[in-house]
Amino acid sequence: MPKRLPPRLLQILGVLARDGRASLTEVARELGVSHTAVRRHLSKAVGEGLVRIAPLLSVSSLGLRMAILFLEVDTIDRVEELAERFRECPRLVYMFRVTGRYNLVAIVVAESPEALDSIMGTCMLRTCPGIRRSEVIVVTDYVYPCYLPMRVAHPKRERAPCGADCSSCRRLHENKCPACSATKYYRGWLAARDS
Repeated sequence: MPKRLPPRLLQILGVLARDGRASLTEVARELGVSHTAVRRHLSKAVGEGLVRIAPLLSVSSLGLRMAILFLEVDTIDRVEELAERFRECPRLVYMFRVTGRYNLVAIVVAESPEALDSIMGTCMLRTCPGIRRSEVIVVTDYVYPCYLPMRVAHPKRERAPCGADCSSCRRLHENKCPACSATKYYRGWLAARDS
Protein backbone atom coordinates (compact mmCIF):
# COMPACT_ATOMS: atom_id res chain seq x y z
CA MET A 1 0.00 0.00 0.00
CA PRO A 2 1.44 3.43 -0.90
CA LYS A 3 2.57 5.67 1.93
CA ARG A 4 0.88 8.96 2.65
CA LEU A 5 2.76 12.06 3.70
CA PRO A 6 1.98 13.16 7.25
CA PRO A 7 0.02 16.45 7.50
CA ARG A 8 2.89 18.29 9.24
CA LEU A 9 5.35 17.22 6.54
CA LEU A 10 2.93 18.46 3.87
CA GLN A 11 2.85 21.84 5.65
CA ILE A 12 6.66 21.95 5.73
CA LEU A 13 6.88 21.03 2.05
CA GLY A 14 4.29 23.70 1.24
CA VAL A 15 6.50 26.38 2.79
CA LEU A 16 9.59 25.06 1.00
CA ALA A 17 7.70 24.87 -2.30
CA ARG A 18 7.08 28.63 -2.08
CA ASP A 19 10.65 29.39 -1.00
CA GLY A 20 13.19 26.60 -1.25
CA ARG A 21 15.80 28.80 0.45
CA ALA A 22 13.77 29.16 3.66
CA SER A 23 15.78 28.10 6.70
CA LEU A 24 14.44 25.50 9.10
CA THR A 25 13.95 28.30 11.62
CA GLU A 26 11.87 30.30 9.12
CA VAL A 27 9.76 27.27 8.27
CA ALA A 28 9.27 26.51 11.97
CA ARG A 29 8.28 30.12 12.71
CA GLU A 30 5.67 30.11 9.94
CA LEU A 31 4.17 26.83 11.14
CA GLY A 32 4.41 27.56 14.86
CA VAL A 33 6.65 24.59 15.67
CA SER A 34 10.29 24.18 16.69
CA HIS A 35 13.08 24.03 14.10
CA THR A 36 14.10 20.65 15.54
CA ALA A 37 10.61 19.33 14.72
CA VAL A 38 10.99 20.60 11.15
CA ARG A 39 14.43 18.97 10.88
CA ARG A 40 13.11 15.70 12.31
CA HIS A 41 10.18 15.55 9.85
CA LEU A 42 12.42 16.34 6.86
CA SER A 43 15.19 13.96 7.92
CA LYS A 44 12.72 11.12 8.39
CA ALA A 45 11.07 11.76 5.01
CA VAL A 46 14.45 11.91 3.23
CA GLY A 47 15.64 8.78 5.04
CA GLU A 48 12.50 6.89 3.99
CA GLY A 49 12.92 8.01 0.39
CA LEU A 50 9.69 10.03 0.41
CA VAL A 51 11.34 13.39 -0.25
CA ARG A 52 14.48 14.54 -1.99
CA ILE A 53 15.80 18.06 -1.56
CA ALA A 54 17.34 19.20 -4.85
CA PRO A 55 17.91 22.40 -6.83
CA LEU A 56 15.73 23.22 -9.81
CA LEU A 57 16.97 25.12 -12.84
CA SER A 58 15.02 27.84 -14.65
CA VAL A 59 14.42 26.40 -18.09
CA SER A 60 13.47 29.66 -19.81
CA SER A 61 16.02 31.92 -18.08
CA LEU A 62 18.84 29.59 -19.11
CA GLY A 63 17.54 29.21 -22.66
CA LEU A 64 17.27 25.44 -22.36
CA ARG A 65 15.46 23.50 -25.07
CA MET A 66 13.15 20.67 -24.15
CA ALA A 67 11.53 17.83 -26.07
CA ILE A 68 9.10 15.07 -25.20
CA LEU A 69 9.80 11.68 -26.77
CA PHE A 70 7.04 9.14 -27.23
CA LEU A 71 8.49 5.70 -27.93
CA GLU A 72 7.07 2.34 -28.85
CA VAL A 73 9.57 -0.21 -27.58
CA ASP A 74 9.27 -3.80 -28.82
CA THR A 75 9.37 -5.62 -25.44
CA ILE A 76 9.02 -4.87 -21.74
CA ASP A 77 12.52 -6.27 -21.21
CA ARG A 78 13.86 -3.75 -23.73
CA VAL A 79 12.05 -0.94 -21.87
CA GLU A 80 13.90 -2.00 -18.71
CA GLU A 81 17.21 -2.15 -20.62
CA LEU A 82 16.69 1.39 -21.94
CA ALA A 83 15.75 2.68 -18.50
CA GLU A 84 18.97 1.26 -17.07
CA ARG A 85 21.11 2.44 -20.00
CA PHE A 86 19.90 6.05 -19.72
CA ARG A 87 19.60 6.20 -15.92
CA GLU A 88 22.64 8.52 -15.61
CA CYS A 89 22.04 10.56 -18.76
CA PRO A 90 22.48 14.24 -17.83
CA ARG A 91 20.03 15.34 -20.55
CA LEU A 92 17.20 13.07 -19.39
CA VAL A 93 14.85 14.86 -16.99
CA TYR A 94 12.04 12.29 -16.74
CA MET A 95 11.29 8.83 -18.09
CA PHE A 96 7.91 7.09 -17.70
CA ARG A 97 6.46 3.74 -18.64
CA VAL A 98 2.99 4.35 -20.08
CA THR A 99 0.11 2.48 -21.66
CA GLY A 100 -1.50 3.20 -24.99
CA ARG A 101 0.00 3.75 -28.42
CA TYR A 102 3.48 4.19 -26.92
CA ASN A 103 4.97 2.43 -23.90
CA LEU A 104 7.82 4.78 -22.94
CA VAL A 105 7.92 8.57 -22.61
CA ALA A 106 11.04 10.62 -21.96
CA ILE A 107 11.55 14.34 -21.38
CA VAL A 108 14.96 15.62 -22.41
CA VAL A 109 16.68 19.00 -22.29
CA ALA A 110 19.57 20.54 -24.15
CA GLU A 111 21.44 23.82 -23.89
CA SER A 112 20.98 24.78 -27.54
CA PRO A 113 18.82 23.96 -30.57
CA GLU A 114 21.83 22.24 -32.15
CA ALA A 115 22.35 20.01 -29.12
CA LEU A 116 18.65 19.15 -29.08
CA ASP A 117 18.80 18.32 -32.78
CA SER A 118 21.75 15.99 -32.12
CA ILE A 119 20.12 14.10 -29.31
CA MET A 120 16.91 13.74 -31.32
CA GLY A 121 18.61 12.53 -34.48
CA THR A 122 21.98 10.88 -34.03
CA CYS A 123 22.12 9.61 -30.47
CA MET A 124 19.84 9.14 -27.51
CA LEU A 125 16.75 6.97 -27.15
CA ARG A 126 15.23 7.21 -30.64
CA THR A 127 18.14 5.42 -32.30
CA CYS A 128 18.34 2.47 -29.91
CA PRO A 129 17.60 -1.10 -30.98
CA GLY A 130 14.05 -2.15 -30.22
CA ILE A 131 12.42 1.21 -30.94
CA ARG A 132 9.58 0.44 -33.33
CA ARG A 133 8.23 3.94 -33.65
CA SER A 134 8.85 7.34 -32.08
CA GLU A 135 7.35 10.78 -32.04
CA VAL A 136 9.09 13.94 -30.85
CA ILE A 137 7.35 17.05 -29.64
CA VAL A 138 9.64 20.04 -29.16
CA VAL A 139 8.48 22.41 -26.43
CA THR A 140 8.16 25.95 -27.77
CA ASP A 141 7.17 27.81 -24.60
CA TYR A 142 7.23 27.00 -20.92
CA VAL A 143 3.97 27.57 -19.09
CA TYR A 144 4.34 25.62 -15.86
CA PRO A 145 6.56 24.56 -14.20
CA CYS A 146 9.32 26.97 -15.12
CA TYR A 147 11.90 25.07 -13.10
CA LEU A 148 13.05 21.50 -13.68
CA PRO A 149 15.35 19.11 -11.87
CA MET A 150 18.51 18.54 -13.88
CA ARG A 151 21.67 16.64 -13.31
CA VAL A 152 24.77 18.75 -13.63
CA ALA A 153 27.44 16.37 -14.87
CA HIS A 154 31.17 16.35 -14.17
CA PRO A 155 32.76 15.99 -17.63
CA LYS A 156 35.33 13.28 -17.00
CA ARG A 157 34.14 10.20 -18.86
CA GLU A 158 35.56 8.87 -22.09
CA ARG A 159 32.10 7.70 -23.19
CA ALA A 160 28.64 9.04 -22.37
CA PRO A 161 26.76 7.18 -19.60
CA CYS A 162 24.53 5.62 -22.30
CA GLY A 163 27.62 4.28 -24.09
CA ALA A 164 27.71 6.81 -26.95
CA ASP A 165 31.18 7.72 -28.24
CA CYS A 166 31.20 11.52 -28.59
CA SER A 167 34.86 11.60 -29.67
CA SER A 168 34.01 10.06 -33.04
CA CYS A 169 30.79 12.01 -33.60
CA ARG A 170 30.70 13.99 -36.84
CA ARG A 171 28.37 16.61 -35.32
CA LEU A 172 30.87 17.33 -32.52
CA HIS A 173 33.69 17.87 -35.02
CA GLU A 174 31.47 20.15 -37.13
CA ASN A 175 30.58 22.19 -33.99
CA LYS A 176 26.92 21.22 -34.31
CA CYS A 177 26.79 19.51 -30.92
CA PRO A 178 28.69 20.22 -27.69
CA ALA A 179 28.87 16.46 -26.86
CA CYS A 180 27.44 14.79 -23.77
CA SER A 181 28.07 16.91 -20.69
CA ALA A 182 29.30 13.84 -18.82
CA THR A 183 32.24 13.35 -21.21
CA LYS A 184 35.62 15.03 -21.36
CA TYR A 185 34.76 16.15 -24.92
CA TYR A 186 31.97 18.44 -23.74
CA ARG A 187 32.22 22.03 -25.06
CA GLY A 188 29.12 23.58 -23.50
CA TRP A 189 28.36 25.42 -20.29
CA LEU A 190 26.05 22.92 -18.53
CA ALA A 191 28.65 20.94 -16.60
CA ALA A 192 30.57 21.33 -13.35
CA ARG A 193 34.24 21.73 -14.17
CA ASP A 194 37.10 21.49 -11.69
CA SER A 195 38.40 24.94 -10.82
